[in-house]
Amino acid sequence: MLSKAIRRYKANELTHLVVELKAPKVKIDEKEILQVEQYAISVTKDERFKNVKTTWAFWAISDDYGDYAEYRMKNGGGENGKIHEADNLTIWVKTWAQVIDENRARMQFFQEKLEYEAKKSESLQDFQKRYAEFLQGIIAEELGDDPPTAVSEMVEAPPVQRKKKTG
Repeated sequence: MLSKAIRRYKANELTHLVVELKAPKVKIDEKEILQVEQYAISVTKDERFKNVKTTWAFWAISDDYGDYAEYRMKNGGGENGKIHEADNLTIWVKTWAQVIDENRARMQFFQEKLEYEAKKSESLQDFQKRYAEFLQGIIAEELGDDPPTAVSEMVEAPPVQRKKKTG
Protein backbone atom coordinates (compact mmCIF):
# COMPACT_ATOMS: atom_id res chain seq x y z
CA MET A 1 0.00 0.00 0.00
CA LEU A 2 1.16 3.53 -0.80
CA SER A 3 -0.15 6.77 0.62
CA LYS A 4 0.44 10.45 -0.16
CA ALA A 5 -1.03 13.53 1.50
CA ILE A 6 -1.23 16.65 -0.64
CA ARG A 7 -1.78 20.05 0.92
CA ARG A 8 -3.76 22.32 -1.34
CA TYR A 9 -3.55 26.09 -1.55
CA LYS A 10 -5.80 26.45 1.51
CA ALA A 11 -4.32 26.04 4.98
CA ASN A 12 -6.83 23.54 6.36
CA GLU A 13 -7.35 21.35 3.32
CA LEU A 14 -5.70 18.00 2.61
CA THR A 15 -6.14 15.41 -0.10
CA HIS A 16 -5.01 11.87 0.69
CA LEU A 17 -4.34 9.32 -2.03
CA VAL A 18 -4.14 5.75 -0.73
CA VAL A 19 -3.16 3.06 -3.25
CA GLU A 20 -3.59 -0.65 -2.59
CA LEU A 21 -1.26 -2.56 -4.91
CA LYS A 22 -2.31 -6.14 -5.60
CA ALA A 23 -0.12 -8.84 -7.09
CA PRO A 24 -0.59 -9.06 -10.86
CA LYS A 25 -2.21 -12.50 -10.59
CA VAL A 26 -4.83 -11.20 -8.10
CA LYS A 27 -7.99 -10.01 -9.83
CA ILE A 28 -9.68 -7.16 -8.01
CA ASP A 29 -13.09 -8.48 -7.07
CA GLU A 30 -15.48 -8.69 -4.11
CA LYS A 31 -12.87 -9.64 -1.47
CA GLU A 32 -10.39 -6.93 -2.54
CA ILE A 33 -13.08 -4.25 -2.85
CA LEU A 34 -14.46 -5.09 0.59
CA GLN A 35 -10.93 -4.84 2.03
CA VAL A 36 -10.40 -1.37 0.50
CA GLU A 37 -13.85 -0.16 1.58
CA GLN A 38 -13.36 -1.30 5.19
CA TYR A 39 -9.97 0.38 5.33
CA ALA A 40 -11.39 3.57 3.77
CA ILE A 41 -14.21 3.74 6.31
CA SER A 42 -11.92 3.27 9.30
CA VAL A 43 -9.34 5.78 8.05
CA THR A 44 -11.86 8.50 7.13
CA LYS A 45 -13.41 8.26 10.62
CA ASP A 46 -10.05 8.83 12.33
CA GLU A 47 -10.16 11.66 14.91
CA ARG A 48 -6.87 13.14 13.64
CA PHE A 49 -8.70 14.48 10.57
CA LYS A 50 -11.73 15.81 12.43
CA ASN A 51 -10.87 19.53 12.18
CA VAL A 52 -9.11 19.42 8.83
CA LYS A 53 -11.04 19.44 5.60
CA THR A 54 -9.79 16.17 4.14
CA THR A 55 -10.71 14.39 0.93
CA TRP A 56 -9.77 10.77 0.35
CA ALA A 57 -9.10 8.84 -2.84
CA PHE A 58 -8.54 5.10 -2.51
CA TRP A 59 -7.28 3.11 -5.48
CA ALA A 60 -7.00 -0.66 -5.83
CA ILE A 61 -4.63 -1.56 -8.68
CA SER A 62 -3.89 -4.91 -10.31
CA ASP A 63 -3.66 -6.36 -13.80
CA ASP A 64 -7.35 -7.29 -14.01
CA TYR A 65 -10.68 -7.20 -12.22
CA GLY A 66 -13.56 -9.63 -11.90
CA ASP A 67 -17.30 -9.56 -12.53
CA TYR A 68 -18.19 -8.01 -9.17
CA ALA A 69 -15.75 -5.15 -9.75
CA GLU A 70 -17.22 -4.56 -13.23
CA TYR A 71 -20.72 -4.47 -11.73
CA ARG A 72 -19.61 -1.97 -9.07
CA MET A 73 -17.94 0.24 -11.67
CA LYS A 74 -21.12 0.37 -13.77
CA ASN A 75 -23.19 1.29 -10.70
CA GLY A 76 -20.59 3.54 -9.05
CA GLY A 77 -20.44 6.11 -11.79
CA GLY A 78 -18.59 4.12 -14.41
CA GLU A 79 -16.02 6.89 -14.69
CA ASN A 80 -12.72 5.10 -15.41
CA GLY A 81 -13.11 2.62 -12.58
CA LYS A 82 -14.93 4.63 -9.93
CA ILE A 83 -16.94 2.33 -7.64
CA HIS A 84 -17.89 4.72 -4.85
CA GLU A 85 -18.23 8.46 -4.30
CA ALA A 86 -19.81 10.13 -1.29
CA ASP A 87 -18.95 13.14 0.84
CA ASN A 88 -15.15 13.27 1.04
CA LEU A 89 -14.40 9.72 -0.17
CA THR A 90 -13.87 8.23 -3.63
CA ILE A 91 -12.87 4.61 -4.29
CA TRP A 92 -11.45 3.46 -7.63
CA VAL A 93 -10.55 0.13 -9.21
CA LYS A 94 -7.78 0.47 -11.79
CA THR A 95 -5.65 -1.81 -13.90
CA TRP A 96 -2.00 -1.04 -14.54
CA ALA A 97 -2.88 -0.54 -18.22
CA GLN A 98 -5.42 2.16 -17.26
CA VAL A 99 -2.95 3.93 -14.96
CA ILE A 100 -0.25 3.92 -17.64
CA ASP A 101 -2.64 5.06 -20.41
CA GLU A 102 -4.12 7.87 -18.29
CA ASN A 103 -0.68 9.18 -17.36
CA ARG A 104 0.65 8.82 -20.89
CA ALA A 105 -2.32 10.91 -22.12
CA ARG A 106 -1.72 13.49 -19.36
CA MET A 107 1.97 13.73 -20.26
CA GLN A 108 1.16 14.14 -23.97
CA PHE A 109 -1.35 16.89 -23.16
CA PHE A 110 1.24 18.84 -21.18
CA GLN A 111 3.90 18.33 -23.82
CA GLU A 112 1.58 19.70 -26.50
CA LYS A 113 0.27 22.61 -24.45
CA LEU A 114 3.61 23.62 -22.97
CA GLU A 115 5.67 23.12 -26.10
CA TYR A 116 8.05 26.00 -26.33
CA GLU A 117 11.21 26.29 -28.32
CA ALA A 118 13.63 28.82 -26.93
CA LYS A 119 16.15 30.32 -29.33
CA LYS A 120 19.47 31.51 -27.98
CA SER A 121 19.53 34.74 -29.96
CA GLU A 122 16.02 35.73 -28.81
CA SER A 123 16.85 34.78 -25.23
CA LEU A 124 20.04 36.81 -25.27
CA GLN A 125 18.27 39.85 -26.73
CA ASP A 126 15.60 39.65 -24.05
CA PHE A 127 18.26 39.22 -21.37
CA GLN A 128 20.18 42.24 -22.69
CA LYS A 129 17.05 44.42 -22.70
CA ARG A 130 15.98 43.44 -19.20
CA TYR A 131 19.38 43.79 -17.57
CA ALA A 132 21.05 46.42 -19.78
CA GLU A 133 22.20 48.51 -16.81
CA PHE A 134 24.08 45.54 -15.32
CA LEU A 135 25.52 44.23 -18.59
CA GLN A 136 26.95 47.45 -19.98
CA GLY A 137 30.44 46.70 -21.29
CA ILE A 138 30.27 42.99 -20.47
CA ILE A 139 28.78 41.41 -23.60
CA ALA A 140 30.97 42.24 -26.57
CA GLU A 141 28.85 40.99 -29.44
CA GLU A 142 25.44 39.48 -30.06
CA LEU A 143 25.56 35.73 -30.05
CA GLY A 144 23.75 33.84 -32.78
CA ASP A 145 22.10 30.48 -32.28
CA ASP A 146 25.56 28.87 -32.20
CA PRO A 147 27.33 28.79 -28.86
CA PRO A 148 30.57 30.77 -28.57
CA THR A 149 33.76 28.89 -29.35
CA ALA A 150 35.80 30.86 -26.84
CA VAL A 151 35.19 32.92 -23.77
CA SER A 152 36.51 36.01 -25.58
CA GLU A 153 33.59 35.78 -28.01
CA MET A 154 31.13 35.86 -25.14
CA VAL A 155 32.57 38.24 -22.56
CA GLU A 156 34.63 41.37 -22.72
CA ALA A 157 36.15 41.47 -19.27
CA PRO A 158 37.63 44.63 -17.76
CA PRO A 159 41.38 44.49 -17.03
CA VAL A 160 42.23 42.91 -13.71
CA GLN A 161 43.96 45.21 -11.23
CA ARG A 162 45.96 43.54 -8.51
CA LYS A 163 47.09 45.13 -5.30
CA LYS A 164 50.78 44.99 -4.57
CA LYS A 165 51.75 43.39 -1.32
CA THR A 166 53.60 45.63 1.02
CA GLY A 167 55.61 44.63 3.89
